[in-house]
Amino acid sequence: RSSDLTTCRVTQTYDAGACVYFYFAFNYRGISEPIHVYEQIEIAARDEILANGGSLSHHHGVGKLRKHWLKESISDVGIGMLKSVKNFVDPDNIFGNGNLL
Repeated sequence: RSSDLTTCRVTQTYDAGACVYFYFAFNYRGISEPIHVYEQIEIAARDEILANGGSLSHHHGVGKLRKHWLKESISDVGIGMLKSVKNFVDPDNIFGNGNLL
């Protein structure tokens, strides 16, 4: 019997789509590098979601774990705007250091 789990829930619906949260879990006993396994699953899932028109994040932000995909999720202009706002609001880079840019 497998102890792996994959599930999802829809939390908001919009004219343009819905916000779907996916969850997965696995029993890490006997796995020599469970964090690496988790990261590989996260990468594969996130790549598939983006390849099929999904978004990187909903209203919780991108953060350190998902910043790898930011450049393929928004335009160069969008990246420039985020950098400009960050530099203006936090010129000493104190808050959220390394989260996005």
